[in-house]
Amino acid sequence: RGPNPQFFNAHALGINMTTLVPDDFRLSVSNPGFSVGCGTCSPAHLNVNTFQFADDVDVIRGKHHFGFGAEYIRTQNNLLTGYLQNGSFSFNGVGTNDSMLDFLTGTMSGFSQSLPQQPTIRMSIPALYAQDTFHAAARLTVNAGLRWEPMLWPQDLHHRGASFSMANFAAGIHSQVYPNAPAGALYYGDKGINASFTQDRKATFSPRLGLAWDPKGDGRQTLRVGGGIMYDVGQLYTAQRLTSDPPFVNEIDLTTSNPLGFSNPWTTGYNYPGGNPFPPQGAYFPQYALWIVLPQTALHPTSLYQWNASYQRQIGANLLATATYMGNKTSHIYTGQELNPAVYNPAVCAATKGGCSTKTTNQRKVLNIMNPSQGQYFGNLDLIDDGANANYNALLVSIQERLNRGVTFLANYTWSHCISDQDFGGDIGGPGFMNPYNLRQDRGDCNFDIRHIFNASVVATSPVKGKAFWSHLLGNWQVAPIIRALSGVPLTVTTGTDASLTGVNLDRPNYVAGANPYTTNWGSNIPQYLNPAAFVPNTPGTYGNLGRDVLRGPAQLQFDVSVSRIFGIHESTRLEVRAEAFNVINHTNFIAAATGTGIPGISTGGISLSRSSSTFGQITSAGDPRILQFAMKLYF
Repeated sequence: RGPNPQFFNAHALGINMTTLVPDDFRLSVSNPGFSVGCGTCSPAHLNVNTFQFADDVDVIRGKHHFGFGAEYIRTQNNLLTGYLQNGSFSFNGVGTNDSMLDFLTGTMSGFSQSLPQQPTIRMSIPALYAQDTFHAAARLTVNAGLRWEPMLWPQDLHHRGASFSMANFAAGIHSQVYPNAPAGALYYGDKGINASFTQDRKATFSPRLGLAWDPKGDGRQTLRVGGGIMYDVGQLYTAQRLTSDPPFVNEIDLTTSNPLGFSNPWTTGYNYPGGNPFPPQGAYFPQYALWIVLPQTALHPTSLYQWNASYQRQIGANLLATATYMGNKTSHIYTGQELNPAVYNPAVCAATKGGCSTKTTNQRKVLNIMNPSQGQYFGNLDLIDDGANANYNALLVSIQERLNRGVTFLANYTWSHCISDQDFGGDIGGPGFMNPYNLRQDRGDCNFDIRHIFNASVVATSPVKGKAFWSHLLGNWQVAPIIRALSGVPLTVTTGTDASLTGVNLDRPNYVAGANPYTTNWGSNIPQYLNPAAFVPNTPGTYGNLGRDVLRGPAQLQFDVSVSRIFGIHESTRLEVRAEAFNVINHTNFIAAATGTGIPGISTGGISLSRSSSTFGQITSAGDPRILQFAMKLYF
């Protein structure tokens, strides 16, 4: 993976910094502005290998159908990614209150750089299971099973990664492996630190039980109930974050309200101690670097307690109706918990040169206050925490008509509600909670909580029969419309600034009581969906009262239809004619989901949710208009 080979780098522009590859450059100017390059097109080699062995044995004895199985998976993730190796430059108006003017004058708001990431993650996943399908009676079937699948947390082949001990930091104890590392940092080979940097969980047994009952024994209705406990295994990509800890990658993020110099980012504006730290000499530990660590105690596997009940009934000869309740409780969802936030209180503000502001974030961090000589090496210190929880409840009803007089029909409706403390996205590269001292402030709807979903599809064949000309022309055509309607996806508004002065940078604003958070100002080419007057910035040192995911994007409606027919030309030759219309009613689906939502069937992006943005609340894109396509296919 990589950028255009005819691209350029910062050195080619005359910027005084180290560049590790010739064709990579990243720059962003906030709205209204532009961007050059991207993190996902920076040079990278990505290689994943998985080896699997599995065997299953089935034994039938009388009313029992026993199943036994064993599985072993060995998987590895080999990466060489340089997403920050040539730096990343950002401009947001910190100098002139105009981001474009800041760019023209070379006044940066942020700069980041690191060494390439080179994780070589390995993981073993063994598993055993046993189950029995027992025909307890003519109308009752019982299915019971037990699975053992221990969680063996992934390890880096070269033992990259670090751990952190608050007790060691407070006592001034240093690593034996890297004596020049800051106090509290521990590495593979130090006492109590294994190759996983956490403890494995081996007593993970997953039982399940299901019952299927035919109340009358006539095969026209079925009642099913079931439940089980399931565990997830470790994530390769989550584990790779540890390999970025100092001294392996040394990501340094210069974010300050002091303008930074574009021509010399390390010394102009910020005056980084010692100047440009790249390339480092030996095991180098930079000031205020990013650290991602695991708990030294055993990390719990994510566990899912699931239960369901469904009733299915045949109506007449062709209709089948189903009603299903599904519920689950998820425990130990992995999130990022900030261990080193900046402190805001009168005593700290009075003792800090420059007071409490974004200029003094690093000086006010917890570890820096405890021990400035050692705390200066820790910027954000984020623990991959397993303490988040979620629950989900849903009702699904459906009706299906089997082929009857040339028509089949299927419709279903789902009402669901998912509530969580946080949502796991696979990669934990920073804090996930707005307030590191009150995690419950982030409890709200899940990012993927779509409350209402309706789908309907029909396949109808024209009933014209016979041998007349019109019968040949009009017969055997198929019409297949599909309708999909969904309620809006959750939206979270942020301030876009660190008003709480914690360095977490996940602040949400205050909601103005009684104000309508939405607007109906659709008179311009850029609809204003959210009402800016309903959200005001939180005051310094406080957190806004607006909850996470409490707002909703607009609903979406998709109506597609196809018309097709196969003409028989000869015994072995057929011609298929097809016409398809997507969004046949040309309904405008405004896109107002946060970029990267990743919900199947939902368009994402197109709205700014940062209150500090000049385009806040504006929907800037829509789904596809009506699209028509025609095709012919010859079979011979």
